[in-house]
Amino acid sequence: TPIIYNGREIPGYGVCRKSGKLYSIKQKAGQLMILKKAVYLGGHGYPENTLMVDGKSKTFLTHKVVHETLNPDVTKVEVDLGFTENEWKKTPKNVKIALLRKVLQVNHIDHNKENFNPKNLEWVTQHENIKKYHEYRESNNE
Repeated sequence: TPIIYNGREIPGYGVCRKSGKLYSIKQKAGQLMILKKAVYLGGHGYPENTLMVDGKSKTFLTHKVVHETLNPDVTKVEVDLGFTENEWKKTPKNVKIALLRKVLQVNHIDHNKENFNPKNLEWVTQHENIKKYHEYRESNNE
């Protein structure tokens, strides 16, 4: 599946639907090449991959790339954003998606930041993400 990030397809790269591994399509041979293991670059504590986009090197959060590519319909997530049901129904889908992408985060269900398996990732609000993290820490006496 071609990579999608912030609603935009990133040419030359893809995600394995089963494992969540990122790959590139080698220009000369048309071969699939698994990308190097994601590394911790930013100060946020999540693995990232660097990809070439429009001839420039750009860094992407790996779990967000995998989840957005394989589970792009954020409109299925129920979130209270303060809209009435009628207002939300009248809101164009592209506006809903843009708004929800800014509000929602990707949670690792097993809390392993290096597990990018699509079944291990879910859309959550920041509040839900923090709550799940604290529940996990308490249950594991961390």
